[in-house]
Amino acid sequence: HRNIVLVDTNLYACENECTNRSYRRFAFEFPEYASKDSNWLLFGAKEYFKKYSWHSDYSIHPVVNVTYEAASKYCEWLSERYNNSPKKKYQKVKFRLPTKEEWENAANGGKESNMYPWGGPYMRNNRGIHLANYNPTPQQFKKRNARMVTDQLEINKHIFDNLDGDGSKYTCWVGSHFPNDFGLYNCSGNAAEMTSTKGLAKG
Repeated sequence: HRNIVLVDTNLYACENECTNRSYRRFAFEFPEYASKDSNWLLFGAKEYFKKYSWHSDYSIHPVVNVTYEAASKYCEWLSERYNNSPKKKYQKVKFRLPTKEEWENAANGGKESNMYPWGGPYMRNNRGIHLANYNPTPQQFKKRNARMVTDQLEINKHIFDNLDGDGSKYTCWVGSHFPNDFGLYNCSGNAAEMTSTKGLAKG
């Protein structure tokens, strides 16, 4: 992980998603919790099958295809490693999955009324650069943004002309795009993020 940022009183979050590199250290000690690369076949991503979780090209991409139990165990492992480290910054910490409310508060960066974590209704900046790693279908996009006016849909329609437009076919590295006002990256897009409620992912 990189930096830890304050998102609420006594609540901190890593500025980016957990990377394959970090998770590999954990899975080396607990191989039963290794990520399941075969799941990529469900998305037709044959190039990721049997290599995404360990290949150096994806070391700083988000870990995916792990179970809730594995994510919870990883948090316990990370807490123990940190609290036993002679270089620790804080006396004692507990890493854990956030509650739904904690995740939403952190993700919106203090901007509750905005559609996206970076603020505003647009998925690209004024130079046409993607503000997140998205790959929705036009139908999903229109359903999710039914509140948006027709001309807004037209403005964003070009997103579907090139679904690789952000430079990532599936995932991108965890520090990609732009952070929200708390300094958190990829709160929307890239990989779904687990909460403390089993089966509930956000982002």
